[in-house]
Amino acid sequence: MPATRFVDFAAAAFALAFISIASAQGAHVVVIAVDTFGFQPNGCYVEEFVNDHDIKGEMNPDPRDFSDQFHGLSAQGIPFDMYTVSVQCEGQFRGSASTWIRHPENSVVVMTNTRRGDYHTGIGPRLTVLLEKTSARATKTEKQRWVTMTGVFLDHRETSQVDARDGVARFYDVFPGRYLLQVIEPRRLVCTRQIDFLEAGASLTMAADDSCIVRSAKSVRVVE
Repeated sequence: MPATRFVDFAAAAFALAFISIASAQGAHVVVIAVDTFGFQPNGCYVEEFVNDHDIKGEMNPDPRDFSDQFHGLSAQGIPFDMYTVSVQCEGQFRGSASTWIRHPENSVVVMTNTRRGDYHTGIGPRLTVLLEKTSARATKTEKQRWVTMTGVFLDHRETSQVDARDGVARFYDVFPGRYLLQVIEPRRLVCTRQIDFLEAGASLTMAADDSCIVRSAKSVRVVE
C-alpha cells in the first residue's frame, strides 16, 4: 500500500474511532437563552430536551426527554441526535428551538419572549424605511435598491424593494427585536445599521447616499 494511501486510511480510521468514542460518551451542551433584543432573562431552565424527530423531520416513535440531565442550562452526556429544546424563564419568558447535537461541544441559542399567539398589527406596514435624497436635483432612484431586515437574536428575515416613486421600503412582518438592516443594490452592499424595532407604526429616515446616516427615527432605536 502506498504511503499516502496508508496515511489517508489511518486518518479516516482515527476520525471514525474519535466519532464513535465521542458519540458513546455523549456531548456537552450549553443552552443560551436570550430575548429578541439580546438580553438574558433570569431564572431560566431547560423544560424539555427531547429527541422527538430525526434530521429528515420524521417523528421518533420512542422519544426521550433528557431535560433531567441539565443543571441550569448545561448538561453532560447528551447522546448525538436531533432535539427539540424548550426553555422557561422568570417573567413568563419562554421559547423553543430545534438543534442537531453531533459534536462533543455544543451551544444552542434559544430565543425567548412573553408573546403568545400571533402578533396582529393591522394591514399597514409595521416599519417604513425612507432613503431620503441628499440632492434636490435627484428625483428618482438611480439604481434599484432593496432593504433587508435580519434578526440578530430571532429567526426572522424580510426584504423589501425601495419604491422608486417615494424612496420607501415597507415591512409588514417584522417583530419587535434587534435587527441588522442592510441597504443593497445589484453587485454591492451599500451600508448596514443595527437597529431595535420597538413596535408597529415605526419609521426610519436615512440618507440615500452611501453614508446611510440616520436622520430621524420613530419607534426605532439605532444601536451604535
